[in-house]
Amino acid sequence: MSANEKNVIEVVTGILKNDQNEILIAQRPKNKPKGGYWEFPGGKIELGENAFSALKREFFEEIGVEISSANHLANFSYHYEKESLQINLQVWLIEKYTGVPYGKEGQVIQFIKNNQLHEFNFLEANNPILDHLKYGKF
Repeated sequence: MSANEKNVIEVVTGILKNDQNEILIAQRPKNKPKGGYWEFPGGKIELGENAFSALKREFFEEIGVEISSANHLANFSYHYEKESLQINLQVWLIEKYTGVPYGKEGQVIQFIKNNQLHEFNFLEANNPILDHLKYGKF
């Protein structure tokens, strides 16, 4: 791969809020790349899979909830220059789901208030989402 080429990863992530309007965040397990950083639940869109199907699959695999409806909010791209990696991120608002979220893969999850987001060390690709949440854009 030349210096100008980038690996591109298509990712879907969801904003899930509880009855107190708190946002669910998850800490990446220490044994995964970027372990210890916080993120919003989600993951890679697999070949032949649409974004909503990927969102449903990832939320069930990661936190044990079944999504019945979600609204697409925005698309963002983030470049990790050091890794020659581009993340294309689709962000969804989870509207209806069943189940109680838990760290199905052993990861730490928690609901936090919007004004607590700055207290956590998020993956850089989440910065546009954090900005939108901070300014009430979603």
